Amino acid sequence: MKNIKFLFAFFLTTTLFMVGCQEDDPSVGDLIAPSNLQVDIEIIGMDVDNPNGDGSGLVIFTYSADNALGYNITFGDGMNQIANSGQVTHRYTSA
Repeated sequence: MKNIKFLFAFFLTTTLFMVGCQEDDPSVGDLIAPSNLQVDIEIIGMDVDNPNGDGSGLVIFTYSADNALGYNITFGDGMNQIANSGQVTHRYTSA
């Protein structure tokens, strides 16, 4: 009787070990790189008399791309922003 319990425990442990060690096959799907990036930049208050804007430092960035999930915008002044929408306003300051 003791041997039967031992064999049962051995087979149960071996079976659990074999089931637990199955190779996983995760799939993410096709990764599609964004394309057709378009960026429009509008300097607030820019006109013939004020080619650098009205002095507020505000700039509106409008962007779009095919197959893009989000955007990481680097403004060039040490600041960056992660956004999902297609428009960001940034204020540049003189230091």
